[in-house]
Amino acid sequence: MSEPLQHLRAAVAAAGGQKALADLITGLGHPIRQGHVWSWLNLQGGLTPPYLAPLVEVATGVSCELLRPDLRWDRDAEGRVIAYGVTLQPVGSEKSRA
Repeated sequence: MSEPLQHLRAAVAAAGGQKALADLITGLGHPIRQGHVWSWLNLQGGLTPPYLAPLVEVATGVSCELLRPDLRWDRDAEGRVIAYGVTLQPVGSEKSRA
């Protein structure tokens, strides 16, 4: 089982189930249904959509860094997520492309 999947399962458990997590996220201003959470668990390899990871964090206490370790998360002084980005691997030098 992949690490993000383990952490998403922990978030679902903390919320009280898939529907409960969907209801919590909806209550935070982004309407989703239980089927969305099911899809993240069963079709997306446990990868929470990046724009929803902060809401999952607020709802369950499972951090964005655990839900999506493939992304870089920026936080303000109070620890709230303010941005995320994709970390890129360095591209080879010009000489290596010739």
